[in-house]
Amino acid sequence: MKLLPLTLLLALICACSTQKLNKSRELNRKGNEVLNLESGVSEADAKKALGYYSKAYRKNPKSEVACIGKGLSYYYLGKYDKSLIEYSKAISLNPNSSTAYNNRGLTHAEIKQYSEALNDYKEAIRLNPIDAILYYNVGHLYMSLDDTLNSIIYYTKGIDRDPYHVSSFYNRGLMFMKVNKYDSAIVDFERAAELQPSYTDAYNEWGLCYYYSKRYEQAIPLFYRALKTDSTYWFAYTNLGISKKALGQIRAAEADYKKALRFDPKDLNTNNNLGNLYFDEMNYDSALVYYSKAVWADSTFSTGYYNRARIYYNQEKYEKALAELNTAIHLDSTYSYAYNERGRVYFQYKEYNKALENYNAAIRVWPENAVAINNRGLVYEKQEKFALAKTDYLHSIRLDSLDASTWDNVAGIYNELGNKDSAYACYAHSIKLDSSNSSAYHNRGRMYYFDGKLKEAMLDYDKAIALDSLNSNAINSRGMLHSQLGHYEKAERDLQKCIRIKPDYLYPYNNLANCYFKMNRKEEACKYWKIALEKGYKYQPEWKKEYGIDDPVELVKLHCGP
Repeated sequence: MKLLPLTLLLALICACSTQKLNKSRELNRKGNEVLNLESGVSEADAKKALGYYSKAYRKNPKSEVACIGKGLSYYYLGKYDKSLIEYSKAISLNPNSSTAYNNRGLTHAEIKQYSEALNDYKEAIRLNPIDAILYYNVGHLYMSLDDTLNSIIYYTKGIDRDPYHVSSFYNRGLMFMKVNKYDSAIVDFERAAELQPSYTDAYNEWGLCYYYSKRYEQAIPLFYRALKTDSTYWFAYTNLGISKKALGQIRAAEADYKKALRFDPKDLNTNNNLGNLYFDEMNYDSALVYYSKAVWADSTFSTGYYNRARIYYNQEKYEKALAELNTAIHLDSTYSYAYNERGRVYFQYKEYNKALENYNAAIRVWPENAVAINNRGLVYEKQEKFALAKTDYLHSIRLDSLDASTWDNVAGIYNELGNKDSAYACYAHSIKLDSSNSSAYHNRGRMYYFDGKLKEAMLDYDKAIALDSLNSNAINSRGMLHSQLGHYEKAERDLQKCIRIKPDYLYPYNNLANCYFKMNRKEEACKYWKIALEKGYKYQPEWKKEYGIDDPVELVKLHCGP
């Protein structure tokens, strides 16, 4: 065989090389077409694209595009280690490839290697400082790290470079929401929806901003707009429900919750919200059904157990409540409300040390839990540690100055400490904050009673009972006062009613017996003294001075025979 001239041989090699490069480019183009599908990239698509890029790389091992394409294919296939290798190859081929750095950053972020991801993103930005997507990716990374401030900064930088980037506006809106900057979030969601009128999530979050800032009437049209863009977007029905409930449109809210449940009968939030609606109406059977549905849908849903406990507590089924709260706390050891509720159960059991442990746990988890601080004050008050109780009540008021019950409680402490002016002022403020506060009227009435202001006491007892016809404490107190004033028939009616409302309440039995004795109905008096004693009534000597009553044990001996 004759050797070809050198110049001709070089020409053939060059032609062959050009042919391979062209083939590589064609294969890369085909891979790009597969990965740029508008409908999304399936596993089959990713494998197909990988085949093209792999062939392109074999034709041209110096193809940066082929390496990036392989990296992206592996990313879609979930093979992140291989993806990282390919992006690193691309960077070694072209150290100025912002795309390779960005894509490698995305892969690092996917496997939660956030420090490496941030370094890659920042290098990509250094190489290409005008690309808005790079800033968006950094913002998204900081969102994953719960770094709201930096997330907002980088979304803003991206928007400065591309004022039409919808996702940057939407995500920045989410970050503004997180720090309760609802007006700023509203501007961003409105802009996102303006740029993309079919952006259902933007309308929904926009509406939630109005809801969280208590502008419920403005929230409702936006949830309807979300449904208009997508009639299957059932989250909007749930949000319509919470907004209408806040406006007092209870039956409309109930209907919206049920529409949402037709789409997803197991949705935790909707079942829980519907349970809350029924709980607020004291429809405990229905509330229990929906709280239980939430728990059945997700056995780790601690809020469901907590809410069921609230029902059992209100029904005085304390053992069941305690079991539910133990489960809630087992699932979430940072559940401040659950510790507080468990403290309330132990308080009812009169296990004050256990109640105190739980209130302390609630406060340790959340130092600004005003309810738990107030409730701890109640324990201290029971233990006659009045200075500690006063400290807790005042601390609770500093955290939530609008809670009428805490003002009621601190009034009682001022009274115990002999500061009557402050006590009356606090009762008045409690009633001003909540004119339906039956307890405050009753407690102020008792203070009037002990101060000898019987007319004022009677007016407050009347008001307390008008506000809450089942307030057994107020009914018992009014019955005692009627008896003391000689209004025996009125006293009898009150005390009999009190016994019907709360059969285990000991004091009305003894008070009714005393009333009958004053009416010279000794047989009935003896009957009720004996019932009181059988139920465990324990007489305190100081009650002779405070209420003018005697020990029923002695009275039975004197008047009732064997």
